[in-house]
Order: sequence, then structure tokens, then C-alpha cells
Amino acid sequence: MKISIKATNIEITPAIEQYLFYKLSKLEKYLDESESEALVDVEIGKTTEHHRHGQVFKAEINLVVPGQVMRRANIEGFDLYSAIVSARDEIVSQIKISQDKNTTMFRRGARKIKDMMRGY
Repeated sequence: MKISIKATNIEITPAIEQYLFYKLSKLEKYLDESESEALVDVEIGKTTEHHRHGQVFKAEINLVVPGQVMRRANIEGFDLYSAIVSARDEIVSQIKISQDKNTTMFRRGARKIKDMMRGY
């Protein structure tokens, strides 16, 4: 899995970069070995420079796996670190929904074939 980071209106410190790699490396356990060529584009930053109220920080994660639909999460939060975690959790949720849907469709098809073989 390749991770590319882009910052908008903030500077990427080594601590932020290390935190991003640590949190996003956990995405690998939800992907198959065939999806190891995944590309993760991360954009973090401030949504505004002069206002200090409201949700100021944003984290946008795009997960591109060849041959699959692109998954995207865009989260704004009060804290940069919490925005990163929330965006990662949204991507994990999308991956799990996709995997559950594939399993359900496979089982539904198998059930139909079994019913056809029984003569229903």
C-alpha cells in the first residue's frame, strides 16, 4: 500500500507524518493480499486561516484499489488527529460494507443454485 500525503494551510511535522502512517497502516488488515497495490491519498489541513471557531481541521482520504470502486472520506473536526481517525474509520466502514455485500450476494446465489438443484 502506497501512502501519499498533501497538506493545505499547515506544515507536515514528523509527528503528524508518523501518526498518519501508523493509523493508515491499519487499513492493510482489511484489504486482501490481491489488493496490496492500493494507493491511499491523504489531504490534511485547515479549512480556514483567520477564524478560530467551529470545525477548523479537515482530513480527506481517498483509497484507490485497482479494479474496484474508489473509496473516499472527507471529515472536518476540531482536532487534526481526531479528524484523521474519523476519516480512517469511515474508510474501514466502507470496506466492511463492501465485503459484507459481496458475501451476501455470493450466499444468495448459492442458495438459488441449491434450490434449483432440489427442484423448487
